[in-house]
Amino acid sequence: MAQNRKRLIDLFIGNISNSVIHKILEKAINNEEIINKYIKEQNISLEIAKKYREKINSTKTILPNKDVDYIRIKIINRVKLN
Repeated sequence: MAQNRKRLIDLFIGNISNSVIHKILEKAINNEEIINKYIKEQNISLEIAKKYREKINSTKTILPNKDVDYIRIKIINRVKLN
């Protein structure tokens, strides 16, 4: 189960990072046609991330602090790299 959990967390991080990056790109672009594509991609990534979050730990409960810290650091690093 630990391997599955780590894999789910990594997939969650990837989709959240993708969503954040598309939100940033949406704000940086002036072309309405491209903005709509970024919005669509952002929404898709966010919905997928929500599904992974539910599989990691019920959304009614709080993630452990070590998971929250790990996720936060990874998301920030991925967004900065892109």
